[in-house]
Amino acid sequence: MNPLLENLPRFATSGAVAMNPGLDRIRALLAAMDHPERGMPVMLVAGTNGKGSVASMVAAIGTASGLRMGLHTSPHLLNVTERMRVDGTPAPAAWLDATLDRYRPDLERIGPSFFEVTVALSLLWFREARVHAAVVEVGLGGRLDATNILEADVSVITSIGMDHTDLLGATLPAIAREKGGIIKRGKPVVLGCMESDAERELEALAGAAGAQVLRGDAVVLPAGLSVDLPGPHQQRNARIAVAAARAWHGAGITDVAVRTGLEQVRALSGLRARLETVSTSPRIIVDMGHNADAIATALAALSDDPVDVVLLGLLRDKDAAAVGRVLQDMFHGDLWLVSTPGDRGQSAAELAKGLSRSSARLFPTVADACSEMLRSRTSSLCIGSHHVAAEILQAFPE
Repeated sequence: MNPLLENLPRFATSGAVAMNPGLDRIRALLAAMDHPERGMPVMLVAGTNGKGSVASMVAAIGTASGLRMGLHTSPHLLNVTERMRVDGTPAPAAWLDATLDRYRPDLERIGPSFFEVTVALSLLWFREARVHAAVVEVGLGGRLDATNILEADVSVITSIGMDHTDLLGATLPAIAREKGGIIKRGKPVVLGCMESDAERELEALAGAAGAQVLRGDAVVLPAGLSVDLPGPHQQRNARIAVAAARAWHGAGITDVAVRTGLEQVRALSGLRARLETVSTSPRIIVDMGHNADAIATALAALSDDPVDVVLLGLLRDKDAAAVGRVLQDMFHGDLWLVSTPGDRGQSAAELAKGLSRSSARLFPTVADACSEMLRSRTSSLCIGSHHVAAEILQAFPE
């Protein structure tokens, strides 16, 4: 990674200590870049789970419609340029390095976070690449997230669950209020399925803003459509994405574009690590699920053809007890635990205590676990953190 970026405060590795909520820094950064966000049609996608998939689906549908689509997502897995894609292709590394050098004085003056810089860089790349529109995945929350500087034409909230409660609130309505902060006055908002108390909170916020509420579950997908991502939850995400794309581009989103975009979403958007099979012998699946709800969803999707092993690495600020209950209820194979890096990380032994699973097998690194998978020929689901997903993708390149 570029050294300038690497030295910026980053939530993915340092946690809340890297958080400095507010929009002043991103506003100053965009001003220094001559406002690349202006005049660019934008969709914001927030939610506890599913937002990366939905954002990627909308971008893929747009590309299939003949639009040149920008897509900003986070976190990245293998290279920071994954965060800034145009029609599925990451920004060139040479462009990133040259642009960081160009704006180094501004970065030193403004003091932004890693996330704020990558959002600004994405928007700048999209302008230089002459995109027709951009889909931007919200980082954490919504109301005070750097992406909320954007005047989105459509906002999407995929789900509301109990995650990042130390930063977003300890109840579903409180979390909904934070994520609902992306709703724009007079602009439509698309909602996924969620608990009724969270939905009521979002409906109230939309009503106060005069924003039309649309629902993903009202969409009927084209007959015979096969979404290029496994699991029934991706069918739900697909309906949200179609509702959002149609709210954004109307009649320009044809059934043909919907079918092409959703059946080729990985190729058209660059999406990775959504129940992705990286090896067939032995069977190894990697997923970005990082909280109890997401891990439960992944296990449910594999219920008809379960794996023998779950390899789990979990960051320290996740609810290990809730994940432990999911595993107790839904998984009856072998549990392997792996250490995660950084200030937010924890050792496999610490995770075993948090899960109350003293019988779990412990590994210091993902590489050690991969060696054992290959030796024992066990079918495995690797999940719990983007750190785990990234190392699995490195171990099993395309």
